[in-house]
Amino acid sequence: MKLQARAIIRSGKKEECSLIQYTTWQMTAGALSLLLYMGFTGSGAVIWTPVSIAYLLYNGVLASAFAFFLWNYILSHMEAGKASVTILAVPIVGVISGVLILGEPMHLTTALGMALILSGIYYIVRQK
Repeated sequence: MKLQARAIIRSGKKEECSLIQYTTWQMTAGALSLLLYMGFTGSGAVIWTPVSIAYLLYNGVLASAFAFFLWNYILSHMEAGKASVTILAVPIVGVISGVLILGEPMHLTTALGMALILSGIYYIVRQK
């Protein structure tokens, strides 16, 4: 019993904590560290507007915390090596978002590149 408790402490894991709790603590510690750093190295006054608060909430809650939650979910259902390959799809999401939201043009070479990236991801993830 004592040996098992030492192994749990050494590995840094507690049986009663889930991945979501670890992710929450990581995000909180990171946010507080950045806030402290900003307090000492700030180069100007911050102007709080509803738009700047909305951007901050979007980046903190949706873009960061939700992304970490999804990443932990993927890691619990897939091998880490295969899951890390799926990160290559991030630029594709950016390009498609630019086309849909910002009206950027979609070139044939860009579409071909995205198709090659997706086929490579599919090949690696589906491989036995």
